[in-house]
Amino acid sequence: MDAHKRYTISLLVLAMVGVIVLLSASYYLQPLSGDMTRVGGYAENDYGWNLPQRVFANGPFLHLSQYDQYADVLVLGDSFSFGGLDGSVNMTWQQFFSDSTGLTVATINHYTKFEPIAQYGPDLLYKIVNSETFQNNPPKLFILEVIERQLDILPIWAGNCQLGHTIEHKPDIKQNPAPPNLVEFNRKTKPPSLQQQIGYARKYLYGLVSKHWDKDQAVYQVEMSTPKLFSNKLSDKLLGYKDDFKILTWNDQYLSNIRCNLMNAQNLVQKNGKTLFVAMIVPDKLSAYSNYLKDKSYVNTSIIDRLAADPSLNLVRIDRPLSKLIDEGVVDVYLPNDMHWGYRGHEAASAALVQYLVEFPGK
Repeated sequence: MDAHKRYTISLLVLAMVGVIVLLSASYYLQPLSGDMTRVGGYAENDYGWNLPQRVFANGPFLHLSQYDQYADVLVLGDSFSFGGLDGSVNMTWQQFFSDSTGLTVATINHYTKFEPIAQYGPDLLYKIVNSETFQNNPPKLFILEVIERQLDILPIWAGNCQLGHTIEHKPDIKQNPAPPNLVEFNRKTKPPSLQQQIGYARKYLYGLVSKHWDKDQAVYQVEMSTPKLFSNKLSDKLLGYKDDFKILTWNDQYLSNIRCNLMNAQNLVQKNGKTLFVAMIVPDKLSAYSNYLKDKSYVNTSIIDRLAADPSLNLVRIDRPLSKLIDEGVVDVYLPNDMHWGYRGHEAASAALVQYLVEFPGK
């Protein structure tokens, strides 16, 4: 056999082996469901949650591109305000909040672009408060929801960083008018069509190789001190997003600039004297579980405490009930294959907001 034939046969054998490996991985892998497994190329078999979640069987979720119809509560939020499983918006803190208070809620997405780098609409808040609907029929409550690690890439809002505008009356909150309409939801473990699986399998196989030589991974495995806080197979490891680590470098001046920007947003919204502004800062997954990581340099990494030291900034402490749930051993407060909450996280965030508004000073 001449060299050319041997070369051709070798290529064919390698190609066949590659196809077999790809098809085998496609059949082996459970269907993709989490953003951390998707971005990081990890297996749902290892990181997919195994205890049932609960989702809303039905109920309104008003998603607006601009504030052009009245709602009692207007949320300007990120992916934590569009929570869902299996590609549906079926698990949101807003629905818990609406059921608990009887208030209508509308949500507008912060982002003009999310991947590969998150980008916020620089003029979106100005457009909202200057809109005809906001001017003539303003919401009772405006919530700026943002995840902790992205506080530094929010648009810069003009102002002097000092409290300048208050409201005449706080929103009237009626607690527990209706129980949430929740049903059990289980993660799918049987693969969908082979065509859908191949792309995921390719990402997974590439991740198996690249993790050994590429140190700049988007998703990291972090060792946990306990395996009891997640329901996945490798529950002694946490999947952390790379940007979760950047808040470790934020000094007091940096946080002062962030606080200033949030205060300017508060003044912008409350200028009408009728709409209460509340900031809702979501703890990064690394922050939320920092006390349960083996590496103690991550302990108490959250910066929310320092931002909340300013009493003039309307900041609801959703980090505290989330930490309480984790300390109590509640499983999957954040999903193991995702950077987002399970349903207990959404429920806790809603309850914290209700309590904050009930206790808010004023009449």
